[in-house]
Amino acid sequence: TPTVNFTDQAGVTNAFAGALVTDADHNVPTTSYSELLTLTATLSNELLATFANDTTSYTASGTPAQIQTALRALGVKPIPRALDPGSVGTVMATISVRGQTDNLVTNNAVELRIEMLNSPPFLSMSLSTATITEGETVRPFVLDGITDYDYGDDEFTLIASLADPAQAHLGSLSNTNLLSGTFINLKPLITALAFASTPNILTTATNRLPSASSWPTGMAAWTSSRTG
Repeated sequence: TPTVNFTDQAGVTNAFAGALVTDADHNVPTTSYSELLTLTATLSNELLATFANDTTSYTASGTPAQIQTALRALGVKPIPRALDPGSVGTVMATISVRGQTDNLVTNNAVELRIEMLNSPPFLSMSLSTATITEGETVRPFVLDGITDYDYGDDEFTLIASLADPAQAHLGSLSNTNLLSGTFINLKPLITALAFASTPNILTTATNRLPSASSWPTGMAAWTSSRTG
């Protein structure tokens, strides 16, 4: 049985791109015999994969060349996160080609092996304050959302740091230790995180920069991971 491997994040995949369909009875020169074929394809588990049209069955009719083209273009769509990350789900695809005149049938099976990828958590942050004065201490960070599509909204660990070490002289964060907990726990911890800008760092030349886009910027970098 042929095997095709892809992941649950692959999107619509042409799993049968190497299919070959022929029929010795089609367009037989001595008899002017021209038999058309009927293709039927099915998938065994709709919880793991469907065809591109969200069904588990597909039918087409035509010449051998037309059936081959249709089969090669038939897309399989894996269901993301249908199983635990790291596991492999198996779907059997049954391919049947039948002659419309003689009713002779050829059946084939293809094993589709779908690996479930482990996706990183999704983190959304915003700032309540965009511009500050040197020497000022602000608490500008807002945790808008954090989630893990694989495991659900359990506990997470956040790491806050200055994104550009060369700009670290512009200020410092009040906490660079690990922040752990659920979204509800982390939201006030992030709100309480302060950025203290260092006074008397900017020079006269810096103060006279022509536009706000040229002002020095201290950026905070965030790294999130699932706890446990």
